[in-house]
Amino acid sequence: MVDLNDLEIRSARYEGDDTLVLTLDWAQYVTLFPLRYGLVDKAQAARTIASPYGVALQSGALGPRSLRDGYLYIVEHHNRDGMSPTPEEGMHEYRISEGELTPLMLGAHAVDADERDEAVAEATPILRFRRDHVLFVTFSEVQWSAKKCRQVLEDVGERRRVMQKVDMRAALSEQRARHLATLNQAQRWVDELTQYAPALGGGESPDDGPNEAPALTLVDPAGLGETLPERRHSEAALLLVRDDLGLLRDLADYQDAVTEWVEAWAGDSERERRYLIGSLIESLYLVDQKGLLARSDDPRFQALLDETTAEQREGIFEYLTVHGEQNRDGFYDWRRRAAFVGFSPITAFPGIRETFWDAKDVREADKALQEVLGEELYARHKPTIDAYADELQALLFGARFGQLGLAQLIKRQEMEAFCTVSALSSRAGTGCLTASPKTVSA
Repeated sequence: MVDLNDLEIRSARYEGDDTLVLTLDWAQYVTLFPLRYGLVDKAQAARTIASPYGVALQSGALGPRSLRDGYLYIVEHHNRDGMSPTPEEGMHEYRISEGELTPLMLGAHAVDADERDEAVAEATPILRFRRDHVLFVTFSEVQWSAKKCRQVLEDVGERRRVMQKVDMRAALSEQRARHLATLNQAQRWVDELTQYAPALGGGESPDDGPNEAPALTLVDPAGLGETLPERRHSEAALLLVRDDLGLLRDLADYQDAVTEWVEAWAGDSERERRYLIGSLIESLYLVDQKGLLARSDDPRFQALLDETTAEQREGIFEYLTVHGEQNRDGFYDWRRRAAFVGFSPITAFPGIRETFWDAKDVREADKALQEVLGEELYARHKPTIDAYADELQALLFGARFGQLGLAQLIKRQEMEAFCTVSALSSRAGTGCLTASPKTVSA
């Protein structure tokens, strides 16, 4: 394991009384820890790291993972654009095995042998480069032939086609840099760093619950965190390398893991039955366009669909949602009981004052509905909307006095909790309670 304390501090000055001031942020050299772009569980990584592919993954977040076994190639340039015919510093080749780097070439300008197995004598495996240089970097599962190395060294176009350009000036900046990140940034999102949280000043990562879909198995980067004292953080950075085949294998492995998890989940027939019933019941609470389309054979609802815009229908759904929430504690039942008793319901029933506040919300929702529809459409379709609301109320709270509705027949909180932990929602992409339509609470 490499001790980074052996690295030379390149920028220092004395200020009175022989006080040494280290300006590490402007050190001439930067130590790079190579990682690869891969599939990770936490979406925080996707919000922090710019994707080199230009598209977002549907299966998970794109973030940093440890390099697979293979070979890392770096071509180093003095000039800023990296467009010189031949790289001034030549080509570096490193073999990666179980996270350890072995230098096979350092600054080579000519490559003759197709097989290169001998490590460079007295060379350290540390990736250490000047911060005013430009690097071209790539990863390969197999060792490049001598011909391929010569092509990259001699042809600028080939070099730019198969390798990533990395501007080392951005290596120590806290601003987002392409293919680079500081360790301060890494503390917030690199999954592999969680076990080194005490060394890097981070917290522990919570374990996944027993009912969640399988998490990705991440490989720990050899020595990262253990060999990096805190005082060296400001002169080290992460280098993110594209590994397209590795990403494809991540996706394939994750698909296999999800398939196995789904099969195990579905193997419990009682849990599957409860989940399907819960999903069906949950669908009855949804207030969305599907509910109106299901009544499209009724001329009233068909006219409502034909004569309203998507924005106006959204206002209708909002009205129906508030209308349903207003009755979650049985407002109609309170009203009937108060009328039967024959005196002030506010003094007759505990908690009814809050219920009247709910009625105020309905009045405000009705006013908003009138504004979004306009006077003409409001007058024409309000009876139809109220008829739909009455259907929902009958379903949820009972059509007649004393009749139990769906809200009284189920334990909804327990059902929601069960559906939440049992659904294939967060990673497999389905599940009740994850849909976007407005929901009538009960």
